Amino acid sequence: MSNGLGLIDTAVVLVYGLIMLMISRGFMGRQKTLKEYLVASGNVPWWAVGMSILATLFSTISLTGGVAEFFEYGFQGTGIWWIASILSGIIISMVFIPVFLRTGIMTAYEYLERRFSMPIRVISGLFFLMGRGLYLGVVLYSSGIVLSAAFGNSVDMIMLIIAAGLFSGLFSLMGGARAVIWTDTIQMGVIYIGITWLLIAVIGKVDGGISGIWQIATENGKDFSYLKDEGYFSWSLYTKTAFWPLLVGLFFNAMAQKGSDQLTVQRYLSSPSAKAASKAMWVGVLGSIPIGTLMMFVGLGLYAFYQQYPDYIDLGTTGVNGVFPHYLINELPMGLAGLLVAVLVAAITSTVNSGIQCLATVTLTDFQMRFSHKPLTEKRKVLWGRIWTITWSFISIGLAIFISATASENISRVSVAVFGLFAGPSLGIFLLGMLTRRANAWGAGIGALSGAAVTIWVNYFLKSSTGESVCFAWPIVFGVATTCIGGYALSYLFPAPRSEQVNGLVVYDLLGKEAALKAEALKDAEPPPAT
Repeated sequence: MSNGLGLIDTAVVLVYGLIMLMISRGFMGRQKTLKEYLVASGNVPWWAVGMSILATLFSTISLTGGVAEFFEYGFQGTGIWWIASILSGIIISMVFIPVFLRTGIMTAYEYLERRFSMPIRVISGLFFLMGRGLYLGVVLYSSGIVLSAAFGNSVDMIMLIIAAGLFSGLFSLMGGARAVIWTDTIQMGVIYIGITWLLIAVIGKVDGGISGIWQIATENGKDFSYLKDEGYFSWSLYTKTAFWPLLVGLFFNAMAQKGSDQLTVQRYLSSPSAKAASKAMWVGVLGSIPIGTLMMFVGLGLYAFYQQYPDYIDLGTTGVNGVFPHYLINELPMGLAGLLVAVLVAAITSTVNSGIQCLATVTLTDFQMRFSHKPLTEKRKVLWGRIWTITWSFISIGLAIFISATASENISRVSVAVFGLFAGPSLGIFLLGMLTRRANAWGAGIGALSGAAVTIWVNYFLKSSTGESVCFAWPIVFGVATTCIGGYALSYLFPAPRSEQVNGLVVYDLLGKEAALKAEALKDAEPPPAT
């Protein structure tokens, strides 16, 4: 058994991290304005923005938690996230992106002030800060698990969490949005290569190769036999792997990730047009399918390997979350282990630096600049952007330490539940604003606060008669439904919004204007009638 990374593997990881920092440092001289620092002046190619979205949403949770998910549950639930993501992508491209790109905003929550009021912008901004901050805590916690295994559990996990948080914060601090996007593009390529290489290595370790993996999966109920289970297509609140709860819950989770979360909205705003932003969004959606497929087979391969060689792991010690890093360190040859830990470092920095930058963006633009009595110069804005970047690095580290002491379930499921606590009500506000003309600030505000309260109650306090908790995918559904239904109904108790709060800010208006402009252009292009 290995005691952790050797000298060569450690050197591979350190060199990779140094190269990424040097690339980020190279972009530092371009940051003369806040728009350049936060959204790269809105002129990044769509394919690079798309790769950045994919890399940002692909974290160590995706690697360690995703592999653990397939290790534990096999094919059960396969493809549900992809279906949910594609369905949500259709709505995002038709509704959210056109609104965001044509209103000249810097953050998603600026839109809410125009559509509703300043307090609604504040509420949704706070929801984002709390939800995304907690999510980054989960990412750093998962990073600590992996890095601890990489060093043979000889380095305290808390110290590794602190190191990962500071490294990611420094990365974002130096390079700004442009460096984050371009290095994300590089790192996504590294991730694809690394996971493909890992899958080949795992198949080579299993007796019988691919057929051996499938045979073991079939013998242990990890195949598609779950489709015959009577309760698989139920709507139970407490069944953790039923089809409908997962599909509906993950659909709203994908909607929130790609539509109302500044993490991805900030990427859209780095695009030169709504059309380019939509293309970027689809790169992120469709690009997750091949990488997800690779992780699925890695998880099944690891399950087969440890079924054949049960003495090689103690699941009681590692847990399912530790299976991937345990294999990485103990079974892979020198050099390859270092490369794959570098892949993990790529996944860490891609998610954490993007998240920290977005948290800094919202704090600066939606709170400090919005309520400051004295306008800031561009130089001061960039300075404060960096100050908030460092501040959120430390906050995220603190949240990761808290989560490390409280998390008990598979980290991919913990991340969905944590993200959904505040993402559901926030998504509900955006849906009210973009899809309805009658919803007003009072209705949206009361609906959102009610939605947050209901989400927290469902996630932490709603139990079955046997004491079982609600399925991790349900809380966000309750949050969105309470906010939308309650918010719209309550809006009728208060005056209708003013015309300037609706005109040009509801998707029907934007689509109508676009259709009118196209019709006018066609009319102008028509040849004069024959005489």
